Amino acid sequence: MQQPRSALSPLPDIVRGPSAPPRLPPRSSPPPPAPDFLVIGLFALRLTKRLIESLEYYPGRDADIIWLVNFLSPFHNDYELAKISGARRDDYLANYQSIVSRMKKQPKYPMRFMQMNPDKSAQPSRRSTEPERPSQMTDAERLEIINFCDAAGEWGSILPIPAREAERMVELADRRKIADLEEPHRQRPHTLRMNGDE
Repeated sequence: MQQPRSALSPLPDIVRGPSAPPRLPPRSSPPPPAPDFLVIGLFALRLTKRLIESLEYYPGRDADIIWLVNFLSPFHNDYELAKISGARRDDYLANYQSIVSRMKKQPKYPMRFMQMNPDKSAQPSRRSTEPERPSQMTDAERLEIINFCDAAGEWGSILPIPAREAERMVELADRRKIADLEEPHRQRPHTLRMNGDE
């Protein structure tokens, strides 16, 4: 006598077909050429120079400052970014990260770094009986904070920006002017004086 089959018999496994045709193995093609220019933060180089100048002497300190001064000299202070190519790009790639690495190894670097942060809300405040009210920032103050946070990112530190100012700060960061020495109309020539005044 045959046993009755269960009405709920197991269903066969369902395998979903690929949603796209299978990819063929890649052809051996040469890698795409590296871009012949970089857009870099002049503000980060300027802050690096200020920070190094605030540190005590270390081997290579003077050479680092001289490199930064020479690299920045063609660029007008109105520009926060620069498009660099050719020998200037190669010079930047060969030297900047080494300078940052030497700077970060100095014993007073963490203290100087915190002192330079323009965001006063990130610094420990004096104890007082009344809570501080957030003051309205100017665009110059907002840009100074976003520039410092972006420079800190280049140095390997992540800093938060004030939440209530974040949208405006990002907007200002997107408006930073780019100096391009290859296109004379993008940056006007200027004369540097020995004391640094424009």
